[in-house]
Amino acid sequence: MTYKEKLRDPRWQKKRLQIFSRDNWTCLSCGGKDKNLQVHHVVYSKLDPWDYPDHLCQTLCEGCHEIRQQLTDKAVDALRIAIKDIPTVRLSVIAQRLCNAAMEGL
Repeated sequence: MTYKEKLRDPRWQKKRLQIFSRDNWTCLSCGGKDKNLQVHHVVYSKLDPWDYPDHLCQTLCEGCHEIRQQLTDKAVDALRIAIKDIPTVRLSVIAQRLCNAAMEGL
């Protein structure tokens, strides 16, 4: 199943509506209610779109979603450059600590 097909799957449609409802049908970035709303996955993994925990999904309007994705891509690129010379074993420890700290903030 392609990603596009997965976005048409009833399991995703149900999850999407739950996220919109939770977020009061409002973009969490700009506060817009009269815009094309989308669900942004805060992180991507090998999960199907409907299998992400709710706390890793947020309602964004189309414009804010695109901006968020561009900023995320830039941040990931910058992080890759910053960590390129760190040994893998040490990097594993750093990544786990960052992940734990991020999860505590949710």
